[in-house]
Amino acid sequence: MSNSTNNSTTVESSSTYLPPVDPLNYSSSTSEEGICYNYWIINGVFVVTDPLLIPLCLWALYIGVSKYRKFRQVTSIYFYSIVFLAYGCMMTSAMFADDLSQSPILPKWFVLVVALVDVGLTSTIGSLFAYGGLASIGWINPAEKKWRNVMKATTALIFIIWTIDIFLGGIGILDLIMYDGIVGTSGLIFIVTEIVYLKRNNKLDQLSLLLLCGVCGASGVWATLNGELWCQSFHMTSSTYWFFISDVTMILLSIYIWKTRNLSSYLANKNTISVV
Repeated sequence: MSNSTNNSTTVESSSTYLPPVDPLNYSSSTSEEGICYNYWIINGVFVVTDPLLIPLCLWALYIGVSKYRKFRQVTSIYFYSIVFLAYGCMMTSAMFADDLSQSPILPKWFVLVVALVDVGLTSTIGSLFAYGGLASIGWINPAEKKWRNVMKATTALIFIIWTIDIFLGGIGILDLIMYDGIVGTSGLIFIVTEIVYLKRNNKLDQLSLLLLCGVCGASGVWATLNGELWCQSFHMTSSTYWFFISDVTMILLSIYIWKTRNLSSYLANKNTISVV
């Protein structure tokens, strides 16, 4: 462990193999699932679990906001524009929930709130992918107020359920439904409906780009499920790769949407509809 001092600020840096930490308990847990940390300790009270996550989260925020501002101009992809905005917000909350939550200086209520925002937006993004896919094949119309209200109601319900789950200490089957269930089912709906959309519009040549998004995302999931193996093999946290590949996936997704919806010519002609 090396120490460096700048004025009155002391930063300790260490790269080691540690067990994961309960975000609501600043002591190490005894979970078998380990993560390779490269952490900073600032003045003994502010802990950055993995410094690389911070720029990745800020990059995610930029991706989310910039793509939202561009895509929101087109009503047909309204739900996908919200996906990007929610992604930027989710990754910002994840920066605190996953990377800074060990800091004793942070109050537990704050850690609890950002953890709720993190998991709530994760499920919400999953549902938005399903809505976006259904809109792509014309089953729902994002221009209609009722469908936007349905989206808002779904989001509210998701956060209510996650709040109850967190305050009850986590209910296994509920966690499975809210995370794996919603994300997995919505992802399947998204893939199937987008393939239908591509076939209807003679754009199956873009299918490889859609599948590449899926492969990138799946590789991140694999890394997080094999955190200990990832650490031992690459000497970095699986979270670092997960955050990085998530950003890459969202960039690829934005390219896919841009190409399949012919947005370059659409926006160039300024034939846009504001959905503010």
